[in-house]
Amino acid sequence: MKRRAFWLSVFVIAGVVAGMFIWPTVVHLREQADRSANKQDLKQIMLGLHNYHEKHDTFPPAFVVGPDGKRWHSWRALILNDIDPVLASEYRWDKPWDGPNNSKLHKRCPDVFQREQVATSPSAAGYFAIVGKRTMWPADQALRFRDFFDGTSNTIALVEDDRTDIVWLQPQDMLSGEVFRSFYGDSKLYRDGGRLLALADGTVRFISENLERSILAGLLTPQMFTETYTGNQWPPDLVDEPATQMFGAPRPADELSRTEVMPVTSEPLQPNVSQLWCASFQISWNQLKQRVGGDVVLPGGSRIADALNQYSMPENLLSEEAVFLAQTDGRKESDEQMLNQLHQKFPAVDLDLSEFPDENEWRIRLLSVIRKQMPFEAVFDRFNTPLGFRADVSAASVRSFGHRPGDASGDHAVYPSQVMVLDDLGDHDFVIQLNTVGDQADQIILAHVEAGQTLQSTWDSVRNRIDHPNSLHVRPVLQANETLQVPILDFSLRKQFTELNAPVEGFGDPARIEFAVMEIRLRLDETGADFMSAGEMGVVGEFGDDEYDAHRIRRFVFDKPFFVALKEPAVEAPYFMAWIANDELMESFSE
Repeated sequence: MKRRAFWLSVFVIAGVVAGMFIWPTVVHLREQADRSANKQDLKQIMLGLHNYHEKHDTFPPAFVVGPDGKRWHSWRALILNDIDPVLASEYRWDKPWDGPNNSKLHKRCPDVFQREQVATSPSAAGYFAIVGKRTMWPADQALRFRDFFDGTSNTIALVEDDRTDIVWLQPQDMLSGEVFRSFYGDSKLYRDGGRLLALADGTVRFISENLERSILAGLLTPQMFTETYTGNQWPPDLVDEPATQMFGAPRPADELSRTEVMPVTSEPLQPNVSQLWCASFQISWNQLKQRVGGDVVLPGGSRIADALNQYSMPENLLSEEAVFLAQTDGRKESDEQMLNQLHQKFPAVDLDLSEFPDENEWRIRLLSVIRKQMPFEAVFDRFNTPLGFRADVSAASVRSFGHRPGDASGDHAVYPSQVMVLDDLGDHDFVIQLNTVGDQADQIILAHVEAGQTLQSTWDSVRNRIDHPNSLHVRPVLQANETLQVPILDFSLRKQFTELNAPVEGFGDPARIEFAVMEIRLRLDETGADFMSAGEMGVVGEFGDDEYDAHRIRRFVFDKPFFVALKEPAVEAPYFMAWIANDELMESFSE
């Protein structure tokens, strides 16, 4: 019995060991089989799209709009007769996709529209069109073969994706920004090193997860830098929102030796030192002024406090939707209630409140939060080579985005509604405006100029150039053969203004400012800008010289210190300003 048990255990162990080597092979073979099946799916779908073109002399639009102005039918429904004639005969074209009759078909998704790897619901789609103003799928408009200036073999028609929230008959697909985030994010599709896509010529390609972003951007559009959408008004619900940035815990600004976060714009700029300002702290200070009933007076005087008192904030500096204001008594219950209200307005904002040292003291907490998500209408290129940013005598390699001329030789406009050249005195002296879209369609001003004495004087100079540009500057748009290159900015900083921690007059009883804090978080890249800033206060107590060539091929490259401002379109003054003097706030190319 013991000998039998011994050999039985040997066989079991041998089986386990063999399984350890065989199982990965089985998994790999299964993935290969699934991938092959998905490839056949995409080929069959592309055959349906080509058959549609043969019948109608055009590819199908991404969706068809019904008589009520809403989207009624998807491109999948338009080619359904080639995919599943029986199912097509049951589809009601005089009713929307989610009407009583068509809803019965949701769980009968043809296999060809679903990916093999994902155990989806019977209604979920697995392959998607890329809808955009520059893509093969310009909303409810359709392209023909002759519209593919870059060639059908160089244009993406469909992509596979692991999202499962879109019903196969639903007239909704993916936007350009969603595709970028899916390709370069944490996707299950990359467990075998890449994913499938179908090109407009009908071929299916497996692309690596290491595909250059610039190559992907080029494959998304059939007309290089030209918009394929010819309508007057792009559907506002097809404006892509950038992914909410995970800024992480704010870093103490004092840890950066070459960056200053300032509560006012009137402090001198220092050589080779970046300086940041946002209106959020000023808003909290203004709340304190209201509580005091006038200027906030610190014993012995304070230059910073005087500047904060004197600042005249435009009434319309920020829209109500972009700002959260609150005052509490600093107790746990009221602070938690305030944070709940903050999260209701700005769900993605993660804010750690400063702590009061003594639970028994009378206190007030003043908080203002500015939240902005500003996507670009069209995703810019991500440069695949480093930008050498020069500050003083040093240089740093940083990541950048913008527009590269590539092989383009034409002088036609690119990004006509997204890039505005506001003033141009040469390759080292210019002012650019990047327009964003959506609910918060703010303006990003980038000025490659000499620094003024202060942030405010620098802005005043830039503002004057915007209002009175160089008379020889006659090309307000970026052209295909020109360059735009902007460093990616990415930072999350927290600054405590300890110089304001002092007794404050005006409450009738002795009181003091216990803490004065500002946070600034910004990510600016090819998809747009994600911005958050908070100002918090706690009071406790008892109560260019080169000759200008107007016809040159221009290069707008921000490879030296430059100025940045964020502002709402109808407002003269910005709510955020920065002088970027070094690479501390940029994304290193080596990361």
